[in-house]
Amino acid sequence: MDDSRNSNKEFNRALHNFTMDLASGDAIRHLADLGYTVREIREKLHYPTPIAQIKNVVWKKLVDDGTILLEDPATVSCSTKKTYETRKDEFGKTYFVQILDKGDSINPADYYRCDFGRMIYKDAKGFEDYISALNPREKEYLLNLPWPLCPVWHKLDERFSAIVRKLL
Repeated sequence: MDDSRNSNKEFNRALHNFTMDLASGDAIRHLADLGYTVREIREKLHYPTPIAQIKNVVWKKLVDDGTILLEDPATVSCSTKKTYETRKDEFGKTYFVQILDKGDSINPADYYRCDFGRMIYKDAKGFEDYISALNPREKEYLLNLPWPLCPVWHKLDERFSAIVRKLL
């Protein structure tokens, strides 16, 4: 009985995640690409999506596109970007194919080591003081990502370069 109940819970959770991603996943990823913060994305969505779901979709998108690396860029030989291509079968049905694109080699100087998850976990108030020099959108960007308790590396794009300059 417990096994069937656990299987049911897992199925329901998977179905819920699938439904939420189908309803708003693409919109979340698109708005994140445009530079919107998690709060701004939530305000733009017409489908009620929990903030935790938005945070997780944005985080996964940043990891998938190489903006955030989960391992030291000095040890990664080249970037791998995931993209999706739309195709049609012989009956005209549309489907997506995941394309893994091996990019150029990664330059470690293009990334900044972040240990924000551990900093937030140890001292949330101290972290808020640490980021006090940032503008509200930059603070929101940092505070609304699910930083892990281990270091990650964030690409020094325009947004993050400005954040790093203010933090240093």
